[in-house]
Amino acid sequence: VKRLYVGKRKGQHSMAQSAISQLLVQLAQQGQRVVRLKGGDPLVFGRLGEELATLKQAGISVTLVPGITAAAGCAAQCGFPLTERQQAPRLRFVSAHSCDGSAPDWADLARRDETLVFYMGLSMADTISTELQRHGLPADWPVLVVENGTLPDERRVATTLAQLPVVIARYQVTSPALIYVSQVVRDQCSVLNARAATMLQD
Repeated sequence: VKRLYVGKRKGQHSMAQSAISQLLVQLAQQGQRVVRLKGGDPLVFGRLGEELATLKQAGISVTLVPGITAAAGCAAQCGFPLTERQQAPRLRFVSAHSCDGSAPDWADLARRDETLVFYMGLSMADTISTELQRHGLPADWPVLVVENGTLPDERRVATTLAQLPVVIARYQVTSPALIYVSQVVRDQCSVLNARAATMLQD
């Protein structure tokens, strides 16, 4: 089995997206069985549409196998629901980076009845904090940051909306990381804060 690494991290793309799409076509046209493996669920922020369009144009059939998106996997690992009937009946996954550089509709995102999960949001933490507060969410709104979620070196950092950028800098949180903004993480944040307080007392 031949493996070709085409992974991406912020500012570190091993191959351009257009080149990845063309490589899939090239290998398939050589008669090879190609598996395009992505972390999480390829249907969520995985640029799947671009690859499918290129393959379709080349007349290559594709079978999609769904995965577990990072937001769901990390929530399960941490032990909290993404939605809650009373406090957060709505759920939204938000990419902190748009292809055209446009800003999200912060007024629409600043709702108290939903869970926001920001993908690729570390570099936008200051903006997330400022804009959500400016549009109505309180400064003490619970936020949970999960770094390397579901992996052995996973880290969880509890904070509030106002303190989000400060805490990310203090603990030197790095990608990949998710930012949960919701009442559903309040209990998780309380547990983490209590644990941190106990460690300081010891």
